[in-house]
Amino acid sequence: MTEPVLATENLKVSYASRRTGFFSPAPSPIQAVRGISLEIKQGEVLGLVGESGCGKSTLAKALLGLTPISAGRVSLLGEAFESAGRAPSKALRRKISMIFQDPYASLNPRLSAESIIGEPLAIHKIGNRQSRKERVRQLAEAVGIDSGLLSRPPHQFSGGQRQRIAIARALASNPSLIIADEPTSALDVSIQSQILNLLTDLRQQLGLSLLFISHDLGIVRYMADRIAVMYCGEIVETAPTAALFEAPAHPYSRALIAASPALGVARQERSGLLAGDPPSPLNPPAGCAFHNRCPWAQDQCRESSPTLTGGDHRVACHRAGEIEP
Repeated sequence: MTEPVLATENLKVSYASRRTGFFSPAPSPIQAVRGISLEIKQGEVLGLVGESGCGKSTLAKALLGLTPISAGRVSLLGEAFESAGRAPSKALRRKISMIFQDPYASLNPRLSAESIIGEPLAIHKIGNRQSRKERVRQLAEAVGIDSGLLSRPPHQFSGGQRQRIAIARALASNPSLIIADEPTSALDVSIQSQILNLLTDLRQQLGLSLLFISHDLGIVRYMADRIAVMYCGEIVETAPTAALFEAPAHPYSRALIAASPALGVARQERSGLLAGDPPSPLNPPAGCAFHNRCPWAQDQCRESSPTLTGGDHRVACHRAGEIEP
């Protein structure tokens, strides 16, 4: 069996919360990511979906080493990338990179496009000055940026061009894994398809492995080989893309799909599926985190937390298999 590019084991991330008053007791930590275990295979695109605030971006930052983890383990190509209390080494950092959501905020306005793309090469001391310059030119052309424009600062490029520059920067160090965090949500619809097609082409040409994070199920369905559904800091279902959309097993996954008219399911019954708000990560409920919004919840769901079980299609639900499609 091929070793996964990325693997996490019971990964947890928590933040200290502020006191509400001088004499108030110390508050409980905010549990942003609660025991996530997942794998991304070589050349695979894993889609990560869920509502805003469920912990998707926190997980991405933890994988990059930008946010410290409180427990668990992350490994990249079999090497420990980060464990609680230990920062990833510089050598391992070059094997993973990120495409951020907002191309207007993620590029340094004081640098030229050439300097932005070449920054990872300089940081990791890859090649000499001339070879770096040539590598930047090749990357720019690979993402559709005219190399004659590389001396310009970011504000002289459109939003789509800026995201292409960000993609070129992510590719610069030839990483084993790229995390794309909502890479098209800040772009016009007409530009979104161009960026998605570019990522698809680059994946085929370079054999890229991607963690593709999005709240748009239509985009994830187009991009991903497998999908992981996240709720309240936990993975509640993982499956091959086709299997998830054809037969979602977790009530939350069903609700997400049913609430997406873009997937052609607007006529399905949606009433009450996502009633109420997600629980606070400061005080997650006992049992299944989704039980207060689930129309099929029983006493067992309120008392004990389900584990993620199964083969290729895994689900964390006490009633999986009992609920009619």
